[in-house]
Amino acid sequence: MEQCKPVATLNVVNEKLSMNDGVDKADDSVYRSIIGSLFYLSATRPDIVFATSLLSRFTHSPSQIHFCATKRVLTYIRGITDYNFYFLKTESGELQGYADSESGSVDDAKSTSDYAFSFVSIVFSWNSSMQDVEAQSSTKAEYISAAAAANQAICLRKILLDVGQIQDGATVIWVDNKSAICIANNPIQQWITKHIKVKFHAIREAAKSRN
Repeated sequence: MEQCKPVATLNVVNEKLSMNDGVDKADDSVYRSIIGSLFYLSATRPDIVFATSLLSRFTHSPSQIHFCATKRVLTYIRGITDYNFYFLKTESGELQGYADSESGSVDDAKSTSDYAFSFVSIVFSWNSSMQDVEAQSSTKAEYISAAAAANQAICLRKILLDVGQIQDGATVIWVDNKSAICIANNPIQQWITKHIKVKFHAIREAAKSRN
């Protein structure tokens, strides 16, 4: 049997998946079984979380395109089975977060919030989920993602405190959108954020308190 060539990325660059792509349907039971296995694996593999979350949106009626995208993820995993993770002990016990947003399918205007947190040299907390609101710009999508990361940071700081790992300074959350950072630091920009639900503005209070 011919072996599949390894792939370097989980998703095809610039490919947008759709529920109604006009392609023949795939076996939904097999598709759901693969997605379930990928979710199980994603508990220890943060690199496949976004792709798995995206593909899980089509479990009720997958097409051959969705099935091919799923097989690409499996091919990616097969190509890195010999890779190892090295966790290095460092002097710094600083909690750091990373937040981003991604556009997924073209069926709606909802983006995906992604965040990951590292402690010492270990990425130990991560999430990728569809936002429950339709952000009207990439800035607002990034802001909502950063707000979710801020809430998680507060929770993780309490857990670390319970186990004796005190965080002396503020937890840094890295965001790659300057406009979203400005909104978090400047509550005066109400005309920019008037379409964002109040619950997402908790990041402003977290940034203000710096703890």
